Amino acid sequence: MTKRIIITSGIMGSIAVVLHLINTLVLSGHINPENLEVFQNGVIVLFVQAVAVLAISFLKKNVTKSNLNAVYLLFLTGTIFYALPLLVNGLHDLSKTYFPGGNTFIILGAILLFMGWIILIIAGANYKHRSYKR
Repeated sequence: MTKRIIITSGIMGSIAVVLHLINTLVLSGHINPENLEVFQNGVIVLFVQAVAVLAISFLKKNVTKSNLNAVYLLFLTGTIFYALPLLVNGLHDLSKTYFPGGNTFIILGAILLFMGWIILIIAGANYKHRSYKR
């Protein structure tokens, strides 16, 4: 499970870096500032959640497997639903397309991300430190 989480985080982070590079080198000056900001928000969401997914890989010893798996899946699907419409809609000036039902997907993604964070809070509240005898 840890291997899968770390690989997923690496993929998300590398996609975010490439999209940020495209944003910096290609998009600046070619799309209107509002759409550029929407695209940048999508990249930021992807960066932040890549770090969050990486962070949960270190919780294996402190969080139950079911909670860890739930947080991982909620973070992953929430990021896809939240960031993808922002990225597609940010490129509207170039592609002339919008993500169909974009706001609905963004709201769903935000709810999924929120649920992942809530499960992480609950897992932390239920954490019991084990004292080790030497």
